[in-house]
Amino acid sequence: MIAYQVGAGHTGEWVKGDGSMASVCGDYSRPMQGHFRAWLRQTYHDDLQALQNAWAMPGVTFDTAEVPPTDKQLYTTRITFRDPQREQWVIDYYRCLADLCANLVIDFCKTVKEATNSQALAGAFFGYLMELAWNSGFFGEGIESPYSTYQRSGHLGLRKVLQSDSVDFLVSPYSYGFRGIGGEGSSMLPSESVRLHGKLYIFEEDSRTHLSWHDHPNYGKTDTLENSIAVLKRNFSYILTHGHGIWWLAGGGPKSQRGGGCPAGRRKLLLRNRAQWLRFALDLSAALVGLTQDGSTI
Repeated sequence: MIAYQVGAGHTGEWVKGDGSMASVCGDYSRPMQGHFRAWLRQTYHDDLQALQNAWAMPGVTFDTAEVPPTDKQLYTTRITFRDPQREQWVIDYYRCLADLCANLVIDFCKTVKEATNSQALAGAFFGYLMELAWNSGFFGEGIESPYSTYQRSGHLGLRKVLQSDSVDFLVSPYSYGFRGIGGEGSSMLPSESVRLHGKLYIFEEDSRTHLSWHDHPNYGKTDTLENSIAVLKRNFSYILTHGHGIWWLAGGGPKSQRGGGCPAGRRKLLLRNRAQWLRFALDLSAALVGLTQDGSTI
């Protein structure tokens, strides 16, 4: 065993399912209430006046601060963004959630290191900062809604995870936004940041080919063998030119054999060409243009 991937939440991706992708809100448990209050004390350095000024709540204390109610969590004054002068209460809660999720990812990966005497790699699905504008309605898992997953997922703790020596790799499926034929297959993470921190980004190739049972349009399902091959080539070219790792997700059985399978000769040719492309990738140079993203602004 050379690596372990730690997971929690919806599909093991550290996204809290209904609690981040639909109208259900949390976390109102006693442990989270206590953690939030401890986080506030640390963040505001036990300065009660600073907390009251930031929240515009003269009566709040470190012992009475609560996780924001549903109407506050689901309401924003700037669509996706929040106004610190009016919504610092909710902003602080989501910052706390992001820190907590990041700390858990790091702790789980640290446990792997300790249990294997640092002989195994450790990583997780995490840091989908280029992607989380969607919600459960986008995936056909619930009704359409205006609720974004960005702040509510905990993935905004990516900076802390990238700075941890216990985390060796991060993984994501490729973007669901425009993944069909004629679209593109980019990372959900700011993948160059992963590379700059000395970690490996692994691209989960989970394309819904013409053989897949999954018909929801937002998954970019292809309809023919030729289109399936085109999408697989496109995605492999992307990871090749960006220096990523890749794995191919084995999906469920097909509903039908519509369009026919991939002949053995075509499969061998694709694999042989990939080996040639990998050798070519060793000589690629770095990009000269970069885009900076700061999770704390989201």
